[in-house]
Amino acid sequence: MYLLMRDPYFFTRVLVLYFGDVALELWQGWQQKRKNIQPRLNRLHNGYPFLRGAVNVFLRDIGTYFTMLDIIRGVPAIYTLYAGYDEVAHHSGPYSPDTNGTLRQFDKQVEAHQRGHRDESQTAL
Repeated sequence: MYLLMRDPYFFTRVLVLYFGDVALELWQGWQQKRKNIQPRLNRLHNGYPFLRGAVNVFLRDIGTYFTMLDIIRGVPAIYTLYAGYDEVAHHSGPYSPDTNGTLRQFDKQVEAHQRGHRDESQTAL
């Protein structure tokens, strides 16, 4: 993981996406308050926007990286947990547009897994 964080592309990408996700949470929280969507939690409580950014961006990308590494190594069974959906669903509601956006982000990560698996299986031939 140390080498991963030293990769300037990965580090810059995670940093930009992290602060983008923090800003997105602030925006979505404000929109929920403006539209008076109920029930609604305090989305600023305990620094939640920063927690969301860490879970949705950093942990997602680390999980994807290590899963891709396991695919390359040929590990027979891989389990990856993406906790970001759960985190957003607890604060926004499971059927909110915020949660759907998070699911789309995770779908992109699963798509990256599939691309990596296809690439690995093609090189094995």
